[in-house]
Amino acid sequence: MKTKSNVYVLYTGGTLGMIPDGAARDAPLRPMSLTELTKILPAADAPGLRVTLDALPVARDSSSLAPDDWLAIASRVAGNLDACDGCVVVHGTDTMAWTASALAFMLQGLGKPVIFTGSMRPLVAARSDAPANYRAALRIAGWRATDLPRLPEVAIAFGDRVVRGCRARKLRA
Repeated sequence: MKTKSNVYVLYTGGTLGMIPDGAARDAPLRPMSLTELTKILPAADAPGLRVTLDALPVARDSSSLAPDDWLAIASRVAGNLDACDGCVVVHGTDTMAWTASALAFMLQGLGKPVIFTGSMRPLVAARSDAPANYRAALRIAGWRATDLPRLPEVAIAFGDRVVRGCRARKLRA
């Protein structure tokens, strides 16, 4: 039997958590509330993996995040790491590499994984990459329940890849 693992998930916004704001096919997207997101996030696919979901909504689009936002995210992650085995940060893709890099330096010496993820298509969209990206991040952060090695650093899990937070960069939209 595998060990149980607790993962703290911090939802900061981004495409993964967007939903149409109306019934029209071309309705604009809006961020889901934490309650809405909790209802549709894919379940962890590893027995023994327990997830605690929290939100730190950023008041603007992820393309305009600034150092104050990085500090707020780092503070929330650091404040919750003692109670978990790892952390997942759901983030917009526009500045995910910058935020992950900043946190890699802010949170040195953690001894626990802090895994960023997001998506190019919303969780509710057909052919979305969100479920696979989210589950991969959960598996890495919940390493005790998945028999994966512990990755004691900030990283990004996206599109079947794991990249060190301090080495990531966005190549294309």
